[in-house]
Amino acid sequence: MPGGDLLTDLAAPGADAGATAYRRSPTVVRGPGRSLMATAHKPGIISLRPLSLGDVLDGAVKHVRRNPGPVLGLTFIALAAAVVPSLLVAGLVRAGTWYGDLGAEAVIDASGFSTLVLAAGVGFAALLLSGMLSYSVAESVLGRRPPLGELWRLVRRRVPALVGLQLLTLVAVAGPVVLLFLAVAAVAGQPAVVVVVVVLVGGLAVAGWSAFVGIGTLLAAPALVLEKRGIRGAIRRAWGLSRHAFWRLTGTTLVVGALAWLVFFVVELPLVLVGGLLTLLVDLTPSADAALTSVLLNVSTLLAAALVVPFVAGATTLLYVDQRMRKEGFDLVLLRAASTRTDAATRGGR
Repeated sequence: MPGGDLLTDLAAPGADAGATAYRRSPTVVRGPGRSLMATAHKPGIISLRPLSLGDVLDGAVKHVRRNPGPVLGLTFIALAAAVVPSLLVAGLVRAGTWYGDLGAEAVIDASGFSTLVLAAGVGFAALLLSGMLSYSVAESVLGRRPPLGELWRLVRRRVPALVGLQLLTLVAVAGPVVLLFLAVAAVAGQPAVVVVVVVLVGGLAVAGWSAFVGIGTLLAAPALVLEKRGIRGAIRRAWGLSRHAFWRLTGTTLVVGALAWLVFFVVELPLVLVGGLLTLLVDLTPSADAALTSVLLNVSTLLAAALVVPFVAGATTLLYVDQRMRKEGFDLVLLRAASTRTDAATRGGR
């Protein structure tokens, strides 16, 4: 089917132009007659042309700022689903002596491991939100601000598949990290040179694998939600979109991650300091003081994550849109979808 047929379908009476544009298989191919325009239409948070790093960052911020209620609502749902179990696991690590009996304290103590588990929960929440917020970002690209009820109604049926996809991704990325920890714990009693070799070689291997899998599946969640694909189809789609763009996607992801961590600590640090001052003003037993400190740390982490994670999720969806524009001429489809929606609104107002 030629590209013009798809654009005609988008304008069909009663069709949701935005949803159809994302859901349909790509058929618009940029050729000699479809070169990039010097100026791009901008119906929403980004211009409809391939994006620069600044466009991605600016669009992710605008998405949160222009639609804070629904975005933060879905964020707290995802954080509750992903971080609360992490808090329970962190509590089990601190309880009893089983963690020390495994010999894992030779690699990282119980407190540090609890923090790592909590960070994994926040990371999983970010993975979930990269799919849950993809519809919101997609609509923001076309200049619309869908309410929370509409977002949840459209996303909830995709949540089981999304959870399965991101659990698979998390296991694929974090599994080798756990194996490296166990390997270091196993050789902890060996000569220092053996430990150093295991750490260096294993660390490089794990870092390479994590980058390979992480970037390859980075765009899977938006594909799963917006294109209504299954888990396997979303992974294949993500690999196809990221092909020949590894270093650009890696660089953008690193910049987004660095900015997110910076903002996270800027927000969390004052909360932690205030909590520390409160514990100093109250006379508590050592165990109660430790419990209160842990609770305050967890609460401050959740509040900071609620502000940062939507930014990361929005940037991920914008990278998905960018790759489709670069590979499939998708900016032409979105331009027609935006024009169709504008025309429909004009006719409805008459």
